[in-house]
Amino acid sequence: MTLHTIFQHLRKNNPGEYRLFLGCNTFAILLISSFLAVLTSPLVQSVLPEGGDSRKQVYIIFAAALLGCFLFTIYSSSLFLRYKSRETGILTAMGLPRKTYMCSLSRELLSLLALCAVCGTAAGQLLSFIVWLCFLPLVKQSTGAAFSISARGLLYTLLFVILIAVSLFIQANLFMKRSNVIEIIQEQHRSEPLKKTVTPGYLLSGCILLVSGLFLALCLSPLSLRLFHRSLGSLPSVFFLPAFLGIYRILVYSISCHKKGARPQHYYNHIISYNMLKFLGAQMVRSMCIITLLLFCGLFGAFYVPTLMTGLSNFNAQNPEDVSFFYPADSGELTKEEIYHIAGDFGVTITAYHELTFLNLIGSSVDRDYDDQGYLIETYMEKSGYMQFLSESAYNAYTGEAVRVQPGTYLLLTHPDAAETIWAHFDDLDQITDLNGNAHPVSFAGTLVCHQLVVGRGSDTQARYVLSDSDYAMLSEGAVDKNKTKQVLFQTADAENSYAFARELYRAFSERASSEMLVLGNYDPYQHEQARSQGKEYGYDRTVTLYPEQPERDFDWKYAPYFKILEQKISFVRHAVFFLLFLYVAIICLAAAVIIAYTRGLTLGQSERLVFRDLSQLGANAAFLRGCLSSQLRRLFLLPSVIGILSAYLFDFFVMYTNDGHIASAEAMALAINGSICLIAALLLAAAYGYSVKKACRAAGC
Repeated sequence: MTLHTIFQHLRKNNPGEYRLFLGCNTFAILLISSFLAVLTSPLVQSVLPEGGDSRKQVYIIFAAALLGCFLFTIYSSSLFLRYKSRETGILTAMGLPRKTYMCSLSRELLSLLALCAVCGTAAGQLLSFIVWLCFLPLVKQSTGAAFSISARGLLYTLLFVILIAVSLFIQANLFMKRSNVIEIIQEQHRSEPLKKTVTPGYLLSGCILLVSGLFLALCLSPLSLRLFHRSLGSLPSVFFLPAFLGIYRILVYSISCHKKGARPQHYYNHIISYNMLKFLGAQMVRSMCIITLLLFCGLFGAFYVPTLMTGLSNFNAQNPEDVSFFYPADSGELTKEEIYHIAGDFGVTITAYHELTFLNLIGSSVDRDYDDQGYLIETYMEKSGYMQFLSESAYNAYTGEAVRVQPGTYLLLTHPDAAETIWAHFDDLDQITDLNGNAHPVSFAGTLVCHQLVVGRGSDTQARYVLSDSDYAMLSEGAVDKNKTKQVLFQTADAENSYAFARELYRAFSERASSEMLVLGNYDPYQHEQARSQGKEYGYDRTVTLYPEQPERDFDWKYAPYFKILEQKISFVRHAVFFLLFLYVAIICLAAAVIIAYTRGLTLGQSERLVFRDLSQLGANAAFLRGCLSSQLRRLFLLPSVIGILSAYLFDFFVMYTNDGHIASAEAMALAINGSICLIAALLLAAAYGYSVKKACRAAGC
């Protein structure tokens, strides 16, 4: 009988351990393969902005998921080698050379891992294709592109498999180098207790490290900018390490510290489960850390969708107009008569029709940037770029208000949730240059909240101001249509039934757009001319391609029209790729956390089978044994769930708050929805806990 035949009989008689090894590694490879198939696809790479925050967030989450899955494979490999320890010790004790056994073991491990790689990669590609089919109608409308699997994704999956193989053979080599045969035989029953003696101060320090680490990592840089006008760059990110250490300390304390306290009887009732936890403490803490990390990443990815959707919903809710678009007054765009004619063709009644004329003049501003030492520097620019100005009488006629602007002052048009940032102040404008090149000093007199009149970010060259009638008349002397921007705003009598009209008006507006309108949102003709005269490159001079028949397409266009009904109907379609990616990330990470917790619970039941048999012989009934096991599993599920969910929610809150120093109404709505997502995740984990208890009890024979 050959060694290969012996291994075949061992596999046949012990299928459980082999299934666990194959299942864990296949699952890890499946997750990474499917994740990479989506992430590296040409479609997703073309949509994610180069160097943008969304790309960085996805890569960070992927790195965490990769680490979690890799640690999961190490854990499954260690369990498999512990199972092999008995046969290893017996065969070597019978005289089989270690080198010969190691060669046979290596071939078996390699064949098992190859099977995992093939099945996991194939299943991962199939899963990504199924997800793509589900999103196919939305993605094709929003991008017009087809999804394809990238060869890079397959290459990176192969590298991940190689990494697993290297770690597996390192573990096997270290395992075989042990000189004590008896130690190898007993490896399967060796415990990994926590050797730390901890106090309540250890727990307190963990909580302080967790909260302070998250706070400093996210808030230190904004505080430094506001107080000292200096950027700390990526330095505050090091404070995530104390946060991770805090999580580790909390988990260690939960496993190793159990005292009588005010309820000694409760302590004695659970003394067996407490000590079982201590004997397997190191394994438990490692698993709990991985589960916490994956929960954090999964929820962080899930929070992206409500944050984006509430922002879009709030934008629509704050805008009272059903249709709004602006264009250069000399561009030959749609006239009032043409708009009414299109509305008549679709049986739509237009109400509250308004046309406003803005004056385009060069204004001053303050350019803010970092120097080489990270300090915030301010550069005053007498001529920053073109800004748009409206007279107070025109504003009052449109809004029905009675605003009065003093000569020599201005009011800034803002969103309801607008706030000053370190990059843009409300009073940055202090000089306006008229059409003859004469400078006129002005001063800031306040803000006017009028959501529908704000363009883009509402600052710098996208800012709009209201001037007194006298100042407006003086500055507009000699102005022609070339120096003006016209904005059309109106409502419809039955907005819900105006979808077809909105699509047709979008098509007509896009087809009539002149060549000077085909520019990016940040394009400014004055800045473009200045850059060209100085021989410098201007980053916003790219010509925009329009899609008149596809309002679902998401692209950067300075003169993009606003149709409330279109935004309500197609906003999800327009951002379908982002939703696909972040939801996929969330599902993968949450699924990995649940599977890892379930696997750990199952192996916990298997490892304690002999202990429970002895307890049963000593008189313990099945209910007591199930209570011992469920108490241990409760800690495995409960504490990582609480820490992971709370940490993700606090992180999301800090990110929103530090963006501009306050929580906007849309962000408050997103936080409420994200709280509901946390509740759903908790219920999912509770269901997984109940299922794991049943399976673990069956594995433990109780």
